[in-house]
Amino acid sequence: SYALDAVRQFVDTLREAEGFQSGDLIVETTLDQTAQRAAERAVARRAAAIGAGAQGAMVALDPRTGDVRALVGGRAYGERYTRGTFNRALKARRQ
Repeated sequence: SYALDAVRQFVDTLREAEGFQSGDLIVETTLDQTAQRAAERAVARRAAAIGAGAQGAMVALDPRTGDVRALVGGRAYGERYTRGTFNRALKARRQ
């Protein structure tokens, strides 16, 4: 998923910078699996309702802590609509 790709990219950067070997690192996230699935369905449904080429993104935060609970960077991860793995939630320019 887009969320896990973002985590993997951060971990890979950290491993390279700090010289960690495979297995030296335990990663815990604040992602909520139920919220993640719901966010993915919501973005896919709304984009489909708008049109075949429509895209979307969503980030769900816990307002008390600021924890990221769900992150969706496009309509369908790994499918033809995504135009690669461009993560709109993290990389798209905003108005």
